[in-house]
Amino acid sequence: MFFKIKLPCGQLVKVAMNDFVEKKRLATRFRGKTVAKSCNFSMWENPDEVFAEKFVRREILVLCERLFFENEAEITESICIECPTIIGWDATAPVENYNQDDLEHFDMPNGKSCALRVKTDRVHLRAPRTKMLTIICEFVRREGKLPRLNIVSMYPGVDIGDLEGNITEREKRVLFDFDHPGEE
Repeated sequence: MFFKIKLPCGQLVKVAMNDFVEKKRLATRFRGKTVAKSCNFSMWENPDEVFAEKFVRREILVLCERLFFENEAEITESICIECPTIIGWDATAPVENYNQDDLEHFDMPNGKSCALRVKTDRVHLRAPRTKMLTIICEFVRREGKLPRLNIVSMYPGVDIGDLEGNITEREKRVLFDFDHPGEE
């Protein structure tokens, strides 16, 4: 997936997502609009549909314009967009919404972070629906090439920052397993 956008200053920026990200990393986010599961989109079937939205393109344009005028070769950024309607199910929720008995310690697969997670057998505690869209991207400049905004990840829900350290302590949020049921 890729497209070009033109900044107000006239500079073109290529916005792209490689096949690995689109096919593997985002597989749990686009499982079908009617699949009520944590971290799944209900508004879109694929990344192309997300980036076809005018409000998403507008936010990407604002981000690219800001990053273009910074003089770094590579910058990793995230944006959190409040969408006009529900877009899916969040994979996190405020920790204060849950009893300690419903939570368990969870070490993230990256080996660098952990968080409290809603126990997988607590299916009555549903992943919340959300209007928030988080997009993680990397702005890259290379001599003689168009600046490029690489989409690294995206998910329904609020930005929880880098997957390092204790996410629950830092963000005051708990996680849901990706197979956890979402609110109806």
